[in-house]
Amino acid sequence: MDTIGGCIDALYHDRIVQSTGFLYDCYMLDGGNPVAFDLRRRFWQQLESNPPRVIVMTDSDCYRPKHTFDRFAGWPDFQSYLATNFVLQRESGPLPPVRYWSHPMEAYQYRIYVRR
Repeated sequence: MDTIGGCIDALYHDRIVQSTGFLYDCYMLDGGNPVAFDLRRRFWQQLESNPPRVIVMTDSDCYRPKHTFDRFAGWPDFQSYLATNFVLQRESGPLPPVRYWSHPMEAYQYRIYVRR
């Protein structure tokens, strides 16, 4: 779901195709926006018609300067789906700073969930 920090490149390199298609999650997680509800609905339809075997989540949050895995807190249906159908397989530890721009910044961490 995420498009930051090389996620798309990593999927392409490993020949993994997203079951939900290409989606920029920043807009989908803005819970007060009618467009976000439509994006969620379309994403949910894809989850149901082609359930993923793996979900990779980063702590990137477009609307907050602090990295967090809590960005789905405003979407309890997704949190429930993740808890019911997936188990956390791996989580990255603190990573050294990276340079995406002209200055070093905190590296994004990730979690890998595998279908039960």
